[in-house]
Amino acid sequence: MNTAKPSQSDPTPCCPTCGTAPNTASSATACTLPPESLGSRLSEISDLARRALLQSERSDLALRLCYRPSAEGKVNELIERESECCGFLVFDVEKEPDRFLVTVTAPKHAEAAVRQLFDAFEGRTPRAAQ
Repeated sequence: MNTAKPSQSDPTPCCPTCGTAPNTASSATACTLPPESLGSRLSEISDLARRALLQSERSDLALRLCYRPSAEGKVNELIERESECCGFLVFDVEKEPDRFLVTVTAPKHAEAAVRQLFDAFEGRTPRAAQ
């Protein structure tokens, strides 16, 4: 299993989905994606899910995704980019012969911030940023 660890950068909040935590850990739960890029990123995530996601299982703080094995490259690219802008997320990856598994985990204080992102990972149409 490969794990992409949270980054230690000092990001600033970019949008309603990233928000900030109500405590001193807020800088660790902020997204650095430019606000004008949010809609296209959520659409890209959602489009990939509609093309390659086989199954998902969601809890408040974790999302387990099962992709077609042929999507491994695209999923890895997406994980790399998401790790850069949302360093507070942890991505665990498992490769199996008939599927590519990804578990996305968020810290408790980021629960509200990841709802829209988790929706996109499950292939739901992203709502416009407010």
